[in-house]
Amino acid sequence: MSHKTAMLRGEGRQPQLPQMDLFKDGLPGSFVGTPRWPELPAKARATLTSLIARLILDHAEKTAASPGRETSYDH
Repeated sequence: MSHKTAMLRGEGRQPQLPQMDLFKDGLPGSFVGTPRWPELPAKARATLTSLIARLILDHAEKTAASPGRETSYDH
C-alpha cells in the first residue's frame, strides 16, 4: 500500500481525541474551576483582550494581503 493511500485511510496517525466544548456552562464535562470572565482580574482581562485583538488584526492583515485577494487592474 502506498504512503498516500495509508494516509487517506488514517493509518499511521494518532487516534482523534474528542474535541472539548469550551462554551459549555456548568454542564457535565465542562472545565472544573474555570473562572468566568468577570471573575478574572482586570489585568488578566486587559491582557487577554489585547492578545485576541492582535490575533484578529494579524489574521485580517494576512488575509487581505494574500495573493488571491489582491485585485489587479493590469490587462
